[in-house]
Amino acid sequence: NGSRDWLLVNWAMFSQLVQIEDLTRLNSNFNALDAAELLTPSQLGEFAGKTGAVTNADDVQKLFNSITSASVTQFIENFRTAASQNNVAFAPGVRTALLQEVLNRTQPILLNASNTELQIWFSTRLKVLLTGLTENMVPLIFVSETCNGSRIIVSTLSSIKQQLTSSVQEAIYRNILTYTKEIPLRCYENNSFSLYLESQFENFSEFLTLSDVSSFVPSNRAAEVFNTADPIDFADLFSRPRFIDDNTLLTMVLMNYQPIQNLGTFVDRFNKKTRDDNLTDAQQTGIMKGLWPQFVNSLVVLNDTEQDEWLNARLNPYLSFITTDLLASNNTLRVQCLPYRNIVRTLSIHYGDFTSDKQKEIYNGINVYLQQEPKPKCYNVNDPDLNSTAWFAQYLGLFMNNVSATDLQSFARNESILQDFAENRENQLLVANLTLPTEISKLYVNFLVNNNPNVDILSIPGSLICFTADTAAFQSLNGQKTLTVIERINQVCEFSPTSNATSDTLPQITDEQFKLSKSLVSKIDNFSVSTLNNLKQTAFGMSVSQIEETDPNNFKGALTSLSNVRGWKLGQTRTIVSKLSSSGLEFNNKNILIRLGTLVAGVPSNVFQSTEPTILADVTSSPTFVRNILEAPQTTQQIIVLKVLQTETDPSRRVRKIPNKLVKEIPSVLLTSELSLNDVNNKPWVPSQAAVFFESIVTKNKDYTTFSPTVLQGFSCGAVKDLNSDEFLQLVRSMKGKRAVLDASQLSCMSYRLTSTGTPPTIDTFPEDLLLFFNSNKFRRSPNCKAFFKAVGKSNLNILQKGSKRRKKLLNDAFTCLGITGGSLTKESVTVLGGLTCDLEGSIISNCDISILDQLRNCISYSEDQMAAIEPLLYNRTNKFGLPRTWTSRTVSELRNLPLALSSIWKDVNQDVYNAAIPKVIRKIKKFSKRKVVRKFIKQLRRRRRLRRAAVCTVRQITSEVINELIPVNYDAAQLEACLDNATLKDNVELLGSLDFDSDQLEVLKNKLNQIYPNGLPENQIELLGNISTVFNATEVSSWNITQIETLAALMMQQLENTTVKSIITRYLQLGGTLDAVSVKAIGGPNLCTLDESQLMTISNLTNAGVLDISICTQSKKNWLYTQALSELISQQNNTIAYFNLIKPYLDGAKAGDLDVLANNKVNMDFATFIKLNPEEITKISATQLQDLLGINLPALQTGANETVVLSWVRSHFESEVRSVGLSGGIPDPSSDPQLNLMCGNTTFNETASCAAANSSALNNFLMSVNKSQLCNFNIIDYACAQSNLLLTGLTSNQLASVFNCFTTAKALNKPDGTTLGVFIQKLDKTILNEALDKFNNMTLSTSSIPLMTKITFVNALWEIV
Repeated sequence: NGSRDWLLVNWAMFSQLVQIEDLTRLNSNFNALDAAELLTPSQLGEFAGKTGAVTNADDVQKLFNSITSASVTQFIENFRTAASQNNVAFAPGVRTALLQEVLNRTQPILLNASNTELQIWFSTRLKVLLTGLTENMVPLIFVSETCNGSRIIVSTLSSIKQQLTSSVQEAIYRNILTYTKEIPLRCYENNSFSLYLESQFENFSEFLTLSDVSSFVPSNRAAEVFNTADPIDFADLFSRPRFIDDNTLLTMVLMNYQPIQNLGTFVDRFNKKTRDDNLTDAQQTGIMKGLWPQFVNSLVVLNDTEQDEWLNARLNPYLSFITTDLLASNNTLRVQCLPYRNIVRTLSIHYGDFTSDKQKEIYNGINVYLQQEPKPKCYNVNDPDLNSTAWFAQYLGLFMNNVSATDLQSFARNESILQDFAENRENQLLVANLTLPTEISKLYVNFLVNNNPNVDILSIPGSLICFTADTAAFQSLNGQKTLTVIERINQVCEFSPTSNATSDTLPQITDEQFKLSKSLVSKIDNFSVSTLNNLKQTAFGMSVSQIEETDPNNFKGALTSLSNVRGWKLGQTRTIVSKLSSSGLEFNNKNILIRLGTLVAGVPSNVFQSTEPTILADVTSSPTFVRNILEAPQTTQQIIVLKVLQTETDPSRRVRKIPNKLVKEIPSVLLTSELSLNDVNNKPWVPSQAAVFFESIVTKNKDYTTFSPTVLQGFSCGAVKDLNSDEFLQLVRSMKGKRAVLDASQLSCMSYRLTSTGTPPTIDTFPEDLLLFFNSNKFRRSPNCKAFFKAVGKSNLNILQKGSKRRKKLLNDAFTCLGITGGSLTKESVTVLGGLTCDLEGSIISNCDISILDQLRNCISYSEDQMAAIEPLLYNRTNKFGLPRTWTSRTVSELRNLPLALSSIWKDVNQDVYNAAIPKVIRKIKKFSKRKVVRKFIKQLRRRRRLRRAAVCTVRQITSEVINELIPVNYDAAQLEACLDNATLKDNVELLGSLDFDSDQLEVLKNKLNQIYPNGLPENQIELLGNISTVFNATEVSSWNITQIETLAALMMQQLENTTVKSIITRYLQLGGTLDAVSVKAIGGPNLCTLDESQLMTISNLTNAGVLDISICTQSKKNWLYTQALSELISQQNNTIAYFNLIKPYLDGAKAGDLDVLANNKVNMDFATFIKLNPEEITKISATQLQDLLGINLPALQTGANETVVLSWVRSHFESEVRSVGLSGGIPDPSSDPQLNLMCGNTTFNETASCAAANSSALNNFLMSVNKSQLCNFNIIDYACAQSNLLLTGLTSNQLASVFNCFTTAKALNKPDGTTLGVFIQKLDKTILNEALDKFNNMTLSTSSIPLMTKITFVNALWEIV
């Protein structure tokens, strides 16, 4: 009946004496587990020690049911022996189950065991089972509180560590750590921290971290204990992966590890061990913060060799992590001068390894040291170690690059010492090899010159001579010496000739090059051929007067040299070309035009107009000519292109014949033919040109990734209407990263099509600008909302007008995404918002992370409250630009657009920095800002100066070399009058005309010009007037000599009064000018609108003039211009999309029938074009035609529902039609009840009888320009008898609600007024009436104040109308 019964029957009490081996031999079916309670622990141990005897955890449980704590020792001894003899192999889980049961029963034994007993248990009895250890069992292992007992356990576990799982290893480590932490420094007795860690943790020390180590070392003993560690062992420990987990602790340990020799050994070993490891920036920063104080404090005991070893080897990997705080710490500031010199030398050697921000940071630290008293720090003329004047080289080195003018001047109390430093050749060699901010170079030159007024300018070393303009060094120059100086300057000041240049454009002249050339050339009286040749690049410093006084033949003789000079002003080239012409030189052949080089920009356009087309086609094949002609007026370029186009009839060859840099002058009408991608790709087209050929290109080429950005910018939804969804998606994705410039109309229609079937799932493949037109509401709570708004922040937000609803919504939804509810932003939020920060309120900017400045500097405009918030941030010491007094001109450049937001801050900026930087700032602002923004900025700058009105010049006499963008700031009208002589004005009309003077200042210039030219301005001066022309009135300009197209074009570029514009154009026509494509393009659409229709009718080739904005023209003029364009483009109508883009500028005058044609051809008209259409014509098209006309852009009607054109269409169509296009309102639909239909349109109230004696002329005038505050000034009879059309167009629903409010309160109506009220109401548009009644109800919260009879009067009248 089983093993138990067999044992009882056959062995009885003798069963405990027999060997398990004998029992199994006598009964092959015997199973000890079934008879376990009849067997001894020794027998069970012997049984369990055989392979396969115990197969699972249940077997183990049966085995141990009869084993107690008292008998477990017998069991384990026999088990250990049997297992060893049998080389037992355990079934899965059995070893772990056995160990668990053994540990449960051995706890009372182990807890009271001696060290000897523990040794037997762990090294002998338990060892075969310990590899089955689990995390839960680990606490049962650590049974000893004694140091030796603990070591026995740890040592045993350490010997089998590799056989344990990683989780068990970590659990053992945590238990060792807990044991060690219970009593700080438990078992620490051998005065060696390295040995202590080894004995406590053994192989489990691999899990040690710095914070763990710190947890069992009392802070008051940390330095003592750590200093006992062997530096090699300590370095090995610290170099282990994951050991350094607390950088603050790391710094603390290193700061206290001594002596310095041990620290050096530690660093050597640590650097070697971590050479190939990637220490984090934070770890390296922590290391530097720990090592640096130790190093600088030990400099007094380190010899030169040891110092070099520390600086060039040990600290070398961490130099990039040195900070201003370290360099400006008390420890560093106490460093002696000679060791400090070594520090600067080492940092200077690694200057190129540092980022620009780190270079500034290091300089700031050096600056703090050098600002210590006595000044100059580390200079003592009586100390042989410190009397070297090579102070800049020794104590600044390459960090001289970062010095500010304020700092440089403050290094010494006495400027004469700085002058001595400046004369040192070692310093000069340093400075000559640096690219210093302009003001520093000039300051250095002034130190040299002021120390020696008779200094030979040629002795000024290297590039410093390039900054000698406007210094005393020029005072003693004569003509011959000047030429010698010029020769040197042409060699060292980047005044390179252009003949071998490969760039497509000419390099720009710097401010200093301009001043230098002007200053030098003004010293020369006679310009012979030899002199002109020797001038080389500085020749552009010649004044117009000097050019006029020079013999024409001299220019002809020096043409080869002069033709390579860059930087000529138009007035100079015009005068030189005129001189060359008078010398007999003719410009109508290829060789001469190319020989003219940079002077070709001065050739009058009429010369090119009369030149044979084939000659111009030949000359434009020269890259040099093309590069130089780009400096000519646009009219000249346009004439050349039109002439070249005449030489070819084949469309493809015609386009290829025009050089890339000039293709923007090809009339769009010539681009409609079948051009290939190769013909148009990678050429700088303007969008209106690309729009004409885009449909042809996109339908024939499916690899959109090959399209250049200038081709892609021709995109329109009409052009891609035949692409399927996949093709369209590929096209959109191909635009990402290509910087294709698309406008709001293009992007919005792209968005409409992409989202017509829902929000696309993968927005990361779309160009960022496109995301501006997605519904941000759908992203604000999505999981990837941060990615969406970060992409929006990288887009060109300026596509949307600042303050627009869409931009506001984007910012609000971004706030929701980021969970921003308060008034401050973290650095992460600022990074996500990106360009959206440009729309933040000032109160939020004030409380943002300082990194907000990095984003704000890219904004193109700032509100008043933003400006008020930005300036205080720049006084925050943590901002990356430093305090304003430390700025350099380079810093101001790094501010990008932030100067626009600054006003009072400029008073704290060094004057030399201000003078060097602000002209560049103004020039930059003028490139992207309107003139009023520039003038506002200049007005802000004037606050820096307190100008004194005086009849004499109190500022400084204005000479040619000092004229720059600061003249309008520094000279008010009175000082401009006093400080600018007529000769200087005559030579600099062009330059002064480009500056942003106010009207008073411009009047001064105008009056002076009238004095210079009492018989009237010559045409060559009129062309150069620039802003000065804006103060001449229509009468004055009507007598001007305007015969050249470039003169007309120059005047049309200015912001002139309409009467003046008309007078100028009329004068041009009177003197023989014509309105052809070139002149019309120069005049521009808005100016064209000032002309009479009779003048417009003389236009020829209108559509060759490019895109014209005629929106301000009267409707009759729009109509005529449209008719003219239509007649010119009639042959293009078969190419629908190309035709639409060509006719688009003139559609303001299109008839309904023409719009219907466009609708039938599915052009997908953009909404910007739609709202410019004639409202009267729009009312004539049906809902279906409107849908076909707008196509994919139909949803734009909803956002633009208040546009005049939309309102006109709505008011002229039935409600059902209006609803069909997604709008509300319209004429009520006719009822299906015939009887009611008869009543529709009946006049309920008799207007004739009511208005027989009324006079509403005052109200009629008022309705033409409604002032809401005056609505109550009129009576109900006035409104009733007003002209119906004026009521319909003059009163909005808001204003009508206010009228109702007047007649229910202040002018409450009574019963006799009922008929008059009815006459008034029946004239109103019913949609407007309904909206007004709703708004009136909403504003009338309580009707108790309205007289009862007034209520009755209104209800009766309204009832009759309804």
